[in-house]
Amino acid sequence: MIYIVIFISFLPFLTYLAIVIRREIKMNKKLRILEENQKELQQINRILKIEKEELEHKQSIQDKELQRYRLSNKQKQEILDKYTERQLDFHLIKFGRTPAWGSPSYSITVDALGNVLYHGKEAVRLIGFYQWKIYRKRIKNINSIIKKSNFFKIKGNEFLSEIDQVSGVIIEIYLKNGFHRKVHFDHAAGFPSDLSFLERKLDNILGTKKLWLFWAQKTVKLSIRRGLNYRCTFEINKGIYYRILEQEFYSDQYTDGWKSIDNILKKYEKLWYEDTYDSFNNHPIDTIWVEIESGFRFLISSFKHPEAYKEIAKLTEDFGERLQKSVKKKQ
Repeated sequence: MIYIVIFISFLPFLTYLAIVIRREIKMNKKLRILEENQKELQQINRILKIEKEELEHKQSIQDKELQRYRLSNKQKQEILDKYTERQLDFHLIKFGRTPAWGSPSYSITVDALGNVLYHGKEAVRLIGFYQWKIYRKRIKNINSIIKKSNFFKIKGNEFLSEIDQVSGVIIEIYLKNGFHRKVHFDHAAGFPSDLSFLERKLDNILGTKKLWLFWAQKTVKLSIRRGLNYRCTFEINKGIYYRILEQEFYSDQYTDGWKSIDNILKKYEKLWYEDTYDSFNNHPIDTIWVEIESGFRFLISSFKHPEAYKEIAKLTEDFGERLQKSVKKKQ
């Protein structure tokens, strides 16, 4: 009987203990499931991480390829733009003047490489065919002035007056893209000012302006630099100035012109093709800077034109020696 009482008294405890054990078993089972799920998730996460790295690597490769493609397209577009722009440059220019009452008549052709072919016909100092070459800078200048003159936008191809025997100008330009245009006008007719601008610039750049007249022009300015200690300048209305070994001499003789210099320049007239960008006060040593009445300025170089250089240098040296002797006598 006593055992029954003891059992009954312990029954609630045993029941609670059974419930606790059962719950513990369930919790352990759930914990194992959660742990397994966690391991599975970790494994999935590792796989996803690997896949993510692979995707990022592929994305990086694709980005680089896309960037290369964009750069390639940009470079191709730049090349295409440059090519398109170059197609607007001239391929060939024909420029000339038709004769009338003794006015200058000549024709000149220049290509994109700067090769110039000149044909002097009438009232120019060089009759016949001559060739020379212009610098790359001048070729760029020609392309620039063609664009500035709007030559291919001018309306009309002929601007001619009804007056007979009027000298005309013909400008014919071929572009690299195949465009071509020829305009004929004379100065007695009304014509766009852009044509006059283009005409003047072509004459100056191509070097034809200095060929208009026979060489019967006076020297209006001349400057000789020989080494660091010799300088002689001549200006037609101011006289002659010498600086030799830091000594200065001046003469007002030959203010109306130095005929001996003019004769030498006429003797070698076929040598003077290129204009110079150097100035009267600042030109290279061992050169002679000359300006004639038409405004044409050129350099006589000791190595390019040795004979002409020696003759003019000798002439000025002789005059300088006489000038120095006369000054010393007066002193």
